[in-house]
Amino acid sequence: MAITNRNIAADANIDLSKINLAGGRRAMWEDFDETPSSTNIADLYGFDAHLSGGTALVSNTVNSCGALLTTGGAFKSMIFGGGRWSGDRGCKLSVRINSLNVATSMFLLMGWTDDAGVTGVDAPTTGTPDMASFMYSSVDSANWRFRSSTGAANTDTQTGLAVSTGITTVSIELNSTGGIVAKINDDTVGEAIGSVTTGKTDWHPYVRLLGGAAANLLNIDTIAVSESRT
Repeated sequence: MAITNRNIAADANIDLSKINLAGGRRAMWEDFDETPSSTNIADLYGFDAHLSGGTALVSNTVNSCGALLTTGGAFKSMIFGGGRWSGDRGCKLSVRINSLNVATSMFLLMGWTDDAGVTGVDAPTTGTPDMASFMYSSVDSANWRFRSSTGAANTDTQTGLAVSTGITTVSIELNSTGGIVAKINDDTVGEAIGSVTTGKTDWHPYVRLLGGAAANLLNIDTIAVSESRT
């Protein structure tokens, strides 16, 4: 019987290393298939909802999605902070975006960051944490870019693929040598797109949205994470 992925991060009685073990892999996923309401995501799901404004709700605007809505230069983040994942075990993150509504100055990051990147409530990815993330800035480019860091300066790489406001799936897999494999839908945009520190076991999947003066909206259909058990 599969474990229902609900409040995993908050439940100290659940061994996070034994979540949904199948096919020799450790995996978790969330499809936000809950009755849409005004309840904050953090109250229903195993995600920490970091905010300095806006909302993070289960939305029925387009099916049931995890909705990040930002206004007035504020941001909203979802971080799975209750479990750490290992690059040595080939941790992989997939995020299926249902829709984007770009109003003004949208800045979006989706991917992996380490403990240093999730310590701040009001700025969960500032400073110089390790990270491997897809990035979209509506001010700077119409295309997806990829941002990686080994805890020093960020390296931004153009993918050449335009950002769609419709359904898009992105995935990022880390390996034991610090390598990164990144995909957008079925297109591999990089099998060595940047690098991260080797041997890290404190990776967290996250999604961070920054808003401009008007409301920006991101609807997330599914988040899935997996890694080998050994």
